[in-house]
Amino acid sequence: MEKERETLQAWKERVGQELDRVMAFWLEHSHDREHGGFFTCLGRDGRVYDDLKYVWLQGRQVWMYCRLYRKLERFHRPELLDAAKAGGEFLLRHARVAPPEKKCAFVLTRDGRPVKVQRSIFSECFYTMAMNELWRVTAEARYQVRGRKAAWGGSVPSPAPRCASRCPGPVRRPGLSSTATRPLGPRTFTVGLRVFLPPLPQPHRDPGHRGGSQPKRRAPSVRPSREKRQLVLKRPKLPSGFQGRVFKSQSEAVEMMDQIVHWVREDPSGLGRPQLPGAVASESMAVPMMLLCLVEQLGEEDEELAGRYAQLGHWCARRILQHVQRDGQAVLENVSEDGEELSGCLGRHQNPGHALEAGWFLLRHSSRSGDAKLQAHVIDTFLLLPFRSGWDADHGGLFYFQDADGLCPTQLEWAMKLWWPHSEAMIAFLMGYSESGDPALLRLFYQVAEYTFRQFRDPEYGEWFGYLNREGKVALTIKGGPFKGEWEIRQGFRGSERSAAPGPPNPPSCLCAGCFHVPRCLAMCEEMLSALLSRLA
Repeated sequence: MEKERETLQAWKERVGQELDRVMAFWLEHSHDREHGGFFTCLGRDGRVYDDLKYVWLQGRQVWMYCRLYRKLERFHRPELLDAAKAGGEFLLRHARVAPPEKKCAFVLTRDGRPVKVQRSIFSECFYTMAMNELWRVTAEARYQVRGRKAAWGGSVPSPAPRCASRCPGPVRRPGLSSTATRPLGPRTFTVGLRVFLPPLPQPHRDPGHRGGSQPKRRAPSVRPSREKRQLVLKRPKLPSGFQGRVFKSQSEAVEMMDQIVHWVREDPSGLGRPQLPGAVASESMAVPMMLLCLVEQLGEEDEELAGRYAQLGHWCARRILQHVQRDGQAVLENVSEDGEELSGCLGRHQNPGHALEAGWFLLRHSSRSGDAKLQAHVIDTFLLLPFRSGWDADHGGLFYFQDADGLCPTQLEWAMKLWWPHSEAMIAFLMGYSESGDPALLRLFYQVAEYTFRQFRDPEYGEWFGYLNREGKVALTIKGGPFKGEWEIRQGFRGSERSAAPGPPNPPSCLCAGCFHVPRCLAMCEEMLSALLSRLA
C-alpha cells in the first residue's frame, strides 16, 4: 500500500509539473493582444507560422483556460481569466458567419473575417463548450463578493416581491446561493427551465434618483458600504461590451446546443450537404461522442439542464455502443445509420485512440447513470480491446489507424504515433482504475504514461511534439496547427459522404489541435491522482 501511494504521488507531481510547463508555453506564445483570440499555428519554439484562426481551436482554448481557472487553484489567476474573456469576446463577435443563423465559420482571418465553412458540427460544438464554461467562470467572478454584491461595480438587487403577472415567484440569479432576486423584466430571457437576467444596472446612481430604471427604494441591509464598493471597483476591467455578454454566453451555449441536436437528429440540410442517391448513409463515432461530451458539459452541477438533456445522453451512449461490431471483437469508426457494419475501407476503419477516448466518455456516462454493467462492458470493449490491437509490440506506442481485417490501412500516416491518442489513453486507463479498482488498468496507465512522457514531451521549449514515426522519432516539430484530422472533419457527421463535390483533400494527418488535448489530459490525470491519494490517506 505504501509503495502504491508513493508511485501515485510521484506521478501526481510529475503530471502537475508538466501541466505548468505546457500552459506556460501557450500563455507566452499564443495570445493575440491586438485582435483577441489565439494563435494556434505555432512552431517548436512558439513562433507563429500562420495567423489564421480556427473556430474550433479558439473554442477549445477558451474552454481549457476557463476549466483550469475553475478547477485548479493555482490557475485561478487573473491573466488566465482575462485571456479567456478576450477569446470568448472574439468568438462572440466573429464565429457565427451570418447571425442570427447558427452556422460557425471553420477558419477566420486574424481580425475575424470568415474564410471557410465546414459542413460539419465541430466548430459549433466547441463554440458551445467555450460559451458554457465561460459563463460558469464569469458568473462566479461576478458574484464572488460574499455572494450578493455585483463584482464589477453594479448596484445590489433588492429582494423582490412575488410578481404574479410576470413570474410565479422570485427569480434566482444563476450561480447565486443567496436570496438576492429580481422580478422578470422586459430584458429578461429564458432558456429551458432556467431564467437568465441581464447585468445589473451600472454605474451606481444617487440614492435620490427616481429614473424609470432605478428602484425607488433599496434594502439598506444588503447595500455594500462605500469602502466595499470602492474595493469592488478595483477589479479588472472587462473588455468593452463584455458585461452584457456574461449571460448571453450561456444563452448562446444552450441555443447552439439545440441547433446542433436539430442538425444531428432531425434535419442536416442546414449544414449544406446535398443528398446524393448513391451515397451510403453512415455514422461516424465522433458525432454521438461529441454530443455526449456536450451533454456532460451543460449538465454539470445544473440539475435543470442535466434533466433536459438526460435522454439525449442515453441516445448518444447507445449510438456509440453500436460501433462495437463482430461479436464484440472490434470497435469500428463508422457504421450504418442502423448500426450495421459497412463494406469497404470505410467500414473496416479503426482508430484505437478514438475508441479509448469514447471509452472514458462512456465511463463518465455510466458513473452518472449508476450503471455498473455498462462500466464493465466499456472497460472490456473500449479500453482493453483497442489497446491490445493498437499497441505496437515492436516499438511501443499506439498505431494511429488500423484495418479491422488486418489489411494495410489506406491512410499514409497509419503507423505514426500521435500525441492525442496517448493523451486519451492516459485518461481512459486512470479513470478505469479509479472507477473499478482493477490494478491491471493502473499498470496500463503507467505503461502509456511512461512512453508518452519519454517520447512526446519537448524538454527544451515545452509542450509536446505531436507526430512521431513508428520508431518514436520526431517527424514534425510544430506544436500547433489547424486541422482535426480526417476521421472527424471528412467523415465527422452522418451521411458526410453525400457531398456534391469532393472539394480539396484534407491534410494527411491530424495536425496539432492547439491548447486542448495535452493540458486536458494532464489536468484530468492530476485530479484523478489526487482523488486516489485521498482514498489511501
